Amino acid sequence: MKLQKTMLSDEILRGDQKGKRELGYFFEFNKWKTIIKKFYCPNGSDFSEMDIEIPVLTYTFTGINGSYVKDIELGKFYLYEGIAYELDQELDQFMYKKDKKDDRLKCSEYTVVRDLANHICKGIELKHYLSIASMSLSYLDCGMMYIKLLEEYNYRVNQSQEPEDILLEFRNRVSESLSNKICEFDSAMEEMAKVVKGRVELEKAFEYLAEIFKNSNKTRASNPDIEIRYCFDLKHQDLYILFPPCDPMFVFDEKEEYMRDIIGANPQREIEVTHSLKIHQCWAHYLVTHYFQSTATIEKQEEVKCPFFTSCNLSYRKSCTSICSERPWRIYEVGMKNEGKQCWYGSGVMEHKGLTAYRKKI
Repeated sequence: MKLQKTMLSDEILRGDQKGKRELGYFFEFNKWKTIIKKFYCPNGSDFSEMDIEIPVLTYTFTGINGSYVKDIELGKFYLYEGIAYELDQELDQFMYKKDKKDDRLKCSEYTVVRDLANHICKGIELKHYLSIASMSLSYLDCGMMYIKLLEEYNYRVNQSQEPEDILLEFRNRVSESLSNKICEFDSAMEEMAKVVKGRVELEKAFEYLAEIFKNSNKTRASNPDIEIRYCFDLKHQDLYILFPPCDPMFVFDEKEEYMRDIIGANPQREIEVTHSLKIHQCWAHYLVTHYFQSTATIEKQEEVKCPFFTSCNLSYRKSCTSICSERPWRIYEVGMKNEGKQCWYGSGVMEHKGLTAYRKKI
C-alpha cells in the first residue's frame, strides 16, 4: 500500500507524459481547467493525505486520422521538457551562429510551456517564461504554480510594472520558501544515507549523492532560476561545477552490441566514488525490476538487460552473455562461484543482500 501511494503521488507530480508520437501534433492550445487529486506526502513512517490542484490543458491534436480534442495534465514532465528544449534551441543558435532557431520540434510536448505562456501572457519574452517555469518546479503543485505566476506576471505588466522587477520579487519569494526548508532537506538527505549504512558501496554512493543534493539545494535556494539566467548570460559551462552531472553514456546506433557504447566519467569525481555510483545504478535497476514480481516470475515473462550491457568489456560479458542480456542479477551467482569476484551488477545484488564483505573486485 505504501509503495502504491508513493508511485501514485509521483505520477501526480509528473503529470501526463505523452508526446507527439502517441498524440499527434499539438496543433492548438484551447483552454485549461483544474481538477483536485489526492496526494500522499511522506510523514514519518506513514503518509499524510492532502489535496493538490492539477491543471488540465485542452489541445486540438492532428494526426494521420485527422483532428481531435484531448485533455492532458500539466506536471513536471512538460515543464522540464519545455525548459530543456528552449534552452537547447537558444544555445544551439549561439554556438553555431545561426540566423534563427530551427524549432524543429514545435507543436509537440516540448512546446507546451511556450503555448501556455503565450496564451496567458501574449508577447512574453522567452527568458521570462522559462524563469517562471523553472521557479514553478520548486513547488509540489508545479503546473498550477506555473499558471498562477504567469497570470500574476501578466496582470502586473499590464499595470506598467517592469518585468525584471516582477521576476526579482518572484525569485525572492521562492528563495525564502526554499531557504526555510534547508535544514529539513539536509536532515532528510542524511537519513537517506543512513538507510544503507554498512553496505560499503551503497553507503559511499548515498553519502556522495546526499552532499551533492544538499549543495545543489542551497544553490537553488539562493538563485531559484539559475539555469535559465546562466544559459542566457552564456555562463552555462559553470552549471557543470555547481550541479555535478551524472556520468554520461554515449549510445550509438550500430547493431553490434559488444562495447558499442562509451561511458564517460566526471573528471572531478574520485574513481572509487564513480565505481560506487555504477554499483548504485545496478542496485537501483535490480530493485525496480523486482518491486512487484519475484525473480522466477520475471524470468518467465521477459528478458532484461544489464544497463551496462552495451559498454562492458569484462570477461563475464563475453563468457556469460546470455545472463548479462536476459537476467543480469544471476551474474551475482557466477561471481560467488568465482572467489566472490563481482562486476558492477553483481556487486549491486550483493550489496542488496548485505554481503559486501565477501566482494572482490574484478
